[in-house]
Amino acid sequence: MAAEKTKNERELEIGLIGCGSIVEGLHLPSLTSIPGTKIKWVCDASAERARRVARDWDIRKAYTQLCDCVDVDAVLIATPVGTRREILDQTTKRGWHAFCEKPFATSTLEHHDLLRNAGHKGLVLGAGYMRRYYWAVEKARKILHSNALGSLIEVVASDSAQLDRTGIDQSSYRNSAQASGGGVLVETGCHLLDQVMFVTDCEEFEVESCEQTIWDGYEVETVASGFLKLCSGAEVAFQFTVSGVEPVFQGIALCCESGEIRLWLDPGRALEVSIGKENPHSLEILPTFPRQNHAFEAFRNEWLHFLGQIREPGNWDSQRETGLLTTEAIMKCRELASNSSLTVRQ
Repeated sequence: MAAEKTKNERELEIGLIGCGSIVEGLHLPSLTSIPGTKIKWVCDASAERARRVARDWDIRKAYTQLCDCVDVDAVLIATPVGTRREILDQTTKRGWHAFCEKPFATSTLEHHDLLRNAGHKGLVLGAGYMRRYYWAVEKARKILHSNALGSLIEVVASDSAQLDRTGIDQSSYRNSAQASGGGVLVETGCHLLDQVMFVTDCEEFEVESCEQTIWDGYEVETVASGFLKLCSGAEVAFQFTVSGVEPVFQGIALCCESGEIRLWLDPGRALEVSIGKENPHSLEILPTFPRQNHAFEAFRNEWLHFLGQIREPGNWDSQRETGLLTTEAIMKCRELASNSSLTVRQ
């Protein structure tokens, strides 16, 4: 018992790979607020950035090469998605648990390979789909599964992303289709798709139609429709849009037999519930804590979830935790759109 207590309560040592704005603004504040964790080093291709982040957060070591980093229990991988395969191969070889920023992989094949390699070593892998941890997402999920509004009939979701891939700002990883994963569907749409999969308890997404707009090899808009196969066995119509060139409704509408749940992507907004079809009664469910804390709480809770599994291994579903369904949905959209994509510029 004493040995087990020591194992579960010992300090977990963390390494950070990538020192971008999300790491500084959200991952570092979240991790440093969790007792029993210690950030042992940071690693970034920019020596100046790595040293600055290490200095600002009182981290002892700053590296530019992963091979130079000392051993830790787990790492955060916060580099562009197109760079992560090589990094994950190295961290797996060294026996480190890994938490990756979203999306987890650039293809379904790569996703399966990474899970299989880590599984052989008994390593925990997670992905930063932090929108799952927004208060409104969990509330919408509970209302939906209570069946208070009857069965789910249709889901309509959309999101927009301001693109900085101008061809002028060469510092942006979005200037490389390979590094960025290929476009807004991977970069932004993965969050939207994952939210829908999580809220509805989806087991599979079948794509029936998909059109993509391609600009100079980079996908800037995807419009798709199909249906979700739920754990209950039901099939629900689904349509979504993710755009980097047009302003679109930013939210998820869950249309049920006796009402609708409207989930906004801004976590500071109220969750809207409409009850009844004729003369519906509308409710607004407000957040219970200040708006500025929503993102921090989501990041902190996903880290607590991940680190808890390292301390006390249980029934960790790596496919679900890393968003395999989302990766599969993105690949299905690309395959279906390959013959109908609009190429704006070569």
